[in-house]
Amino acid sequence: MVFLHYGTHRMNKSQLLEQLSNKFKHLPFREVEKLFEKIILTFADSLASGERIEIRDFGSFSIRHREKRKARNPKTGKEITVEAKKLIYFRSSKNLKSIINEK
Repeated sequence: MVFLHYGTHRMNKSQLLEQLSNKFKHLPFREVEKLFEKIILTFADSLASGERIEIRDFGSFSIRHREKRKARNPKTGKEITVEAKKLIYFRSSKNLKSIINEK
């Protein structure tokens, strides 16, 4: 596993696919890409359906609901209403936290 110092690098989708492809050399790049897309779509569909996703030793993803509320526009000071919305919440596992804090 490659660990990067915090804040020194940002990995995008193509870089992640490249790393996955290097780890699974027996699979063509296009197959790795298709599998990755299917995983991401499955995550999105599951979360949209209100399901919780738990990956042992990594963390869990869930949806949290934020109620409609009053807020203040910082530029104008005018009171506004912020509509209710759903947020994606990630909680890391103890194992992931310890890995991150080791590096």
